[in-house]
Amino acid sequence: MKKVLLLVVAIVFSLNTQAQEDNSYLKFEKDALQGVNKKHIVKSSLTLTQEEESVFWPLYNEYNEKMNALQNDKLELALKYNDNYGELTEGDVMDIMDNVIKIKKQLLDLEKKYYKKMINIMSPVKVVNYFKVEHEVAVKVETEILKGSQGVALAK
Repeated sequence: MKKVLLLVVAIVFSLNTQAQEDNSYLKFEKDALQGVNKKHIVKSSLTLTQEEESVFWPLYNEYNEKMNALQNDKLELALKYNDNYGELTEGDVMDIMDNVIKIKKQLLDLEKKYYKKMINIMSPVKVVNYFKVEHEVAVKVETEILKGSQGVALAK
């Protein structure tokens, strides 16, 4: 009986450890939205015709896949900074910041690209509303990251 109990405790501990090690942007997005499906938020804030939906959702999926990849890169840089705070040289910090700026430009270029695609299938009001929702989610995610970050440099 003790062996079974120890095995269960070990499994639960390992699952908990794996969950804590998931630092993906998507994980923080899910945490920030507290179980609410992002697609549901977008869907409830946009009133799309069937024709618009058939074209919008594939674009939404493409955009979010590319955006999440860039956000993951940005998150890795933030974690690198936080995890190595105090040990980084000025050159290291400058490299990190240069890369963050580069990623922010890539995110802006990506948004511009998908804005142009979406504007061809929906009204400008709907497209702007969609990106407004995306920005609100991004702010919530960044807040969640800062809240959950251990050893945030500002706190040191």
